[in-house]
Amino acid sequence: MKHYKSKYSEVDFDENFQLLTVTWNPNTEDMDSDTFRKELLSKIELVKHYKPQFHLIDSREFHYVISPDEQIWVSENIFPGYAQNGVRQLAFLVSEDFIAQLSISQSIEEDKTAAFRVKYFSDMVEAKSWLFELDKVS
Repeated sequence: MKHYKSKYSEVDFDENFQLLTVTWNPNTEDMDSDTFRKELLSKIELVKHYKPQFHLIDSREFHYVISPDEQIWVSENIFPGYAQNGVRQLAFLVSEDFIAQLSISQSIEEDKTAAFRVKYFSDMVEAKSWLFELDKVS
């Protein structure tokens, strides 16, 4: 079920699995810094509302290059919201665009809270398996 859709992404929430999925699309290449931040803030509002345990970000079509300043902003303004609202595990499906992917990875590295586990995947099935297998082990 779609809970948010913009020019740049779609967000689904699966209540049965407590999984919030963000799917970025190629239009991200046209984003500017303000739009990028607004997009992420809209997703944090959904995290606050649904309080998912699991978060999957499909960034395979993410083409916006996150600046170093934005990476710090993400670590200070977005990741704490994940942790504060119950996200335990975050899986990324990685982008084909190496520069954009590197900027995503660096944003994650800026996160100092380490309140949830993060792992990168190139396959949706593997990403979901990791999210839900860890839940059974914990």
